[in-house]
Amino acid sequence: RWATSRQARHLANVANSALLLLTFPASLRGGLLSGLALHRLLTSAWVSGFGGMLLMRELSIPPVRRWLNQHFHFLSTTSGSTAFLMCAATMALASGPVGVVAGAATLANAWYGAYLRRLRRRRRPAVVVSTHNLPAPSAPAPSAEACGDDELAQQADERDGAE
Repeated sequence: RWATSRQARHLANVANSALLLLTFPASLRGGLLSGLALHRLLTSAWVSGFGGMLLMRELSIPPVRRWLNQHFHFLSTTSGSTAFLMCAATMALASGPVGVVAGAATLANAWYGAYLRRLRRRRRPAVVVSTHNLPAPSAPAPSAEACGDDELAQQADERDGAE
Protein backbone atom coordinates (compact mmCIF):
# COMPACT_ATOMS: atom_id res chain seq x y z
CA ARG A 1 0.00 0.00 0.00
CA TRP A 2 2.86 2.42 0.77
CA ALA A 3 4.35 1.91 -2.70
CA THR A 4 1.04 2.68 -4.41
CA SER A 5 0.45 5.82 -2.33
CA ARG A 6 4.00 6.94 -3.07
CA GLN A 7 3.46 6.37 -6.79
CA ALA A 8 0.16 8.22 -6.66
CA ARG A 9 1.85 11.14 -4.89
CA HIS A 10 4.58 11.15 -7.55
CA LEU A 11 2.01 11.18 -10.38
CA ALA A 12 0.01 13.92 -8.66
CA ASN A 13 3.15 16.06 -8.34
CA VAL A 14 4.11 15.52 -12.00
CA ALA A 15 0.60 16.39 -13.21
CA ASN A 16 0.48 19.40 -10.89
CA SER A 17 3.85 20.65 -12.09
CA ALA A 18 2.72 20.36 -15.72
CA LEU A 19 -0.38 22.37 -14.92
CA LEU A 20 1.68 25.03 -13.14
CA LEU A 21 4.14 25.16 -16.04
CA LEU A 22 1.32 25.88 -18.48
CA THR A 23 0.04 28.98 -16.67
CA PHE A 24 2.63 31.32 -18.20
CA PRO A 25 2.07 30.27 -21.85
CA ALA A 26 -1.69 30.43 -21.26
CA SER A 27 -1.46 33.92 -19.79
CA LEU A 28 0.70 35.07 -22.72
CA ARG A 29 -2.31 34.45 -24.87
CA GLY A 30 -4.05 37.32 -23.07
CA GLY A 31 -1.45 39.80 -24.31
CA LEU A 32 0.27 42.80 -22.81
CA LEU A 33 -2.42 45.42 -23.38
CA SER A 34 -2.85 46.73 -19.83
CA GLY A 35 -0.90 47.11 -16.60
CA LEU A 36 -3.04 44.45 -14.94
CA ALA A 37 -2.11 42.03 -17.70
CA LEU A 38 1.57 42.70 -16.99
CA HIS A 39 1.04 41.94 -13.31
CA ARG A 40 -0.70 38.69 -14.19
CA LEU A 41 2.06 37.80 -16.64
CA LEU A 42 4.74 38.27 -14.00
CA THR A 43 2.78 36.29 -11.42
CA SER A 44 2.15 33.46 -13.87
CA ALA A 45 5.87 33.44 -14.74
CA TRP A 46 6.60 32.85 -11.07
CA VAL A 47 3.96 30.11 -10.98
CA SER A 48 5.59 28.44 -13.98
CA GLY A 49 8.93 28.64 -12.15
CA PHE A 50 7.35 26.89 -9.17
CA GLY A 51 6.03 24.23 -11.53
CA GLY A 52 9.49 23.75 -13.01
CA MET A 53 11.01 23.38 -9.57
CA LEU A 54 8.34 20.85 -8.60
CA LEU A 55 9.03 18.89 -11.77
CA MET A 56 12.79 18.96 -11.14
CA ARG A 57 12.16 17.56 -7.65
CA GLU A 58 10.21 14.66 -9.10
CA LEU A 59 12.91 13.80 -11.64
CA SER A 60 15.34 11.07 -10.66
CA ILE A 61 18.40 12.74 -12.19
CA PRO A 62 21.18 12.72 -9.54
CA PRO A 63 22.81 16.09 -10.43
CA VAL A 64 19.41 17.81 -10.33
CA ARG A 65 18.60 16.17 -6.98
CA ARG A 66 21.95 17.25 -5.51
CA TRP A 67 21.48 20.82 -6.74
CA LEU A 68 17.96 21.01 -5.29
CA ASN A 69 19.09 19.54 -1.96
CA GLN A 70 21.95 22.02 -1.82
CA HIS A 71 19.96 25.15 -2.69
CA PHE A 72 16.34 24.24 -1.86
CA HIS A 73 16.62 21.70 0.96
CA PHE A 74 13.12 22.49 2.21
CA LEU A 75 11.73 20.66 -0.84
CA SER A 76 13.08 17.37 0.50
CA THR A 77 11.00 17.58 3.68
CA THR A 78 7.29 16.87 3.77
CA SER A 79 6.47 20.08 5.62
CA GLY A 80 8.62 22.10 3.25
CA SER A 81 7.07 20.64 0.13
CA THR A 82 3.57 21.22 1.53
CA ALA A 83 4.44 24.86 2.29
CA PHE A 84 5.93 25.18 -1.20
CA LEU A 85 2.71 23.84 -2.75
CA MET A 86 0.64 26.25 -0.67
CA CYS A 87 2.80 29.16 -1.84
CA ALA A 88 2.52 28.02 -5.46
CA ALA A 89 -1.27 27.67 -5.09
CA THR A 90 -1.56 31.18 -3.67
CA MET A 91 0.49 32.62 -6.51
CA ALA A 92 -1.53 30.65 -9.07
CA LEU A 93 -4.82 31.91 -7.66
CA ALA A 94 -3.46 35.47 -7.75
CA SER A 95 -2.39 35.18 -11.38
CA GLY A 96 -5.90 35.67 -12.67
CA PRO A 97 -8.49 33.46 -14.36
CA VAL A 98 -5.84 31.33 -16.04
CA GLY A 99 -4.36 30.24 -12.71
CA VAL A 100 -7.59 29.33 -10.94
CA VAL A 101 -7.57 25.72 -12.18
CA ALA A 102 -3.85 25.34 -11.46
CA GLY A 103 -4.28 26.91 -8.00
CA ALA A 104 -7.20 24.65 -7.10
CA ALA A 105 -5.29 21.58 -8.32
CA THR A 106 -2.23 22.62 -6.32
CA LEU A 107 -4.32 23.09 -3.18
CA ALA A 108 -5.80 19.62 -3.72
CA ASN A 109 -2.30 18.21 -4.21
CA ALA A 110 -1.07 19.83 -0.98
CA TRP A 111 -4.08 18.44 0.89
CA TYR A 112 -3.48 14.97 -0.58
CA GLY A 113 0.18 15.03 0.50
CA ALA A 114 -0.77 16.09 4.03
CA TYR A 115 -3.39 13.34 4.14
CA LEU A 116 -0.85 10.71 3.08
CA ARG A 117 1.62 11.98 5.68
CA ARG A 118 -1.03 11.64 8.38
CA LEU A 119 -1.78 8.08 7.28
CA ARG A 120 1.91 7.21 7.32
CA ARG A 121 2.27 8.59 10.86
CA ARG A 122 -0.64 6.48 12.07
CA ARG A 123 0.96 3.29 10.76
CA ARG A 124 4.33 4.04 12.33
CA PRO A 125 4.75 2.30 15.72
CA ALA A 126 5.25 4.55 18.69
CA VAL A 127 8.66 4.47 20.33
CA VAL A 128 8.47 4.44 24.11
CA VAL A 129 11.59 5.22 26.07
CA SER A 130 11.58 4.09 29.67
CA THR A 131 14.15 5.15 32.25
CA HIS A 132 13.32 2.18 34.50
CA ASN A 133 15.33 -0.25 32.39
CA LEU A 134 18.51 1.83 32.17
CA PRO A 135 21.57 0.22 33.75
CA ALA A 136 22.98 1.70 36.94
CA PRO A 137 26.11 3.80 36.55
CA SER A 138 29.20 1.64 36.87
CA ALA A 139 31.45 4.22 38.51
CA PRO A 140 30.66 6.90 41.10
CA ALA A 141 30.79 10.52 40.06
CA PRO A 142 34.25 12.04 40.30
CA SER A 143 35.00 13.95 43.48
CA ALA A 144 36.29 17.51 43.69
CA GLU A 145 39.81 16.20 44.33
CA ALA A 146 39.70 14.11 41.18
CA CYS A 147 38.61 17.15 39.16
CA GLY A 148 41.62 19.10 40.39
CA ASP A 149 39.70 21.91 42.06
CA ASP A 150 41.49 22.50 45.38
CA GLU A 151 39.06 25.14 46.65
CA LEU A 152 36.07 22.83 46.20
CA ALA A 153 37.98 20.01 47.88
CA GLN A 154 38.82 22.26 50.84
CA GLN A 155 35.15 23.31 51.17
CA ALA A 156 34.10 19.66 51.06
CA ASP A 157 36.63 18.79 53.78
CA GLU A 158 35.39 21.63 56.01
CA ARG A 159 31.80 20.52 55.47
CA ASP A 160 32.65 16.91 56.30
CA GLY A 161 34.56 18.00 59.43
CA ALA A 162 31.61 20.08 60.64
CA GLU A 163 29.25 17.13 60.64
